[in-house]
Amino acid sequence: MTAHHRGVNEVDEGQYDNEEMTRFITGCFVAFSLGTYRRIGQWDESYFLYFEDADWSERAIRQGLTLWYVPSIVLWHKNAQSTGGSGSATHLRYQEQNRLRFGLRYAPLRTKIHLIINILPRLFRNRK
Repeated sequence: MTAHHRGVNEVDEGQYDNEEMTRFITGCFVAFSLGTYRRIGQWDESYFLYFEDADWSERAIRQGLTLWYVPSIVLWHKNAQSTGGSGSATHLRYQEQNRLRFGLRYAPLRTKIHLIINILPRLFRNRK
């Protein structure tokens, strides 16, 4: 169970030129039918920022849907601009908070324990 943005910080040498199944579709652009929306539902607003797309992807897969990466669709997206950019304190706080939320919802017990031990203390330490 992982989520990653395909090709971030990589030189485009054609390595992503083919359509393929994926376990994660990024929320910066996604297209699905009304039937899929009715079946899976909308983004879970409890995430607010970050991981709502991973959550939706996981729910879709658990409902038996196949997710596809389609390279002919091109989108330029400035990552994390809503929170001051990648690595900002706000960005990191929401990433950590929602990584924990996602993991507690879907991960195996061993991973849940790891997340609680490693992320929860950081969240409390960095509260303002």
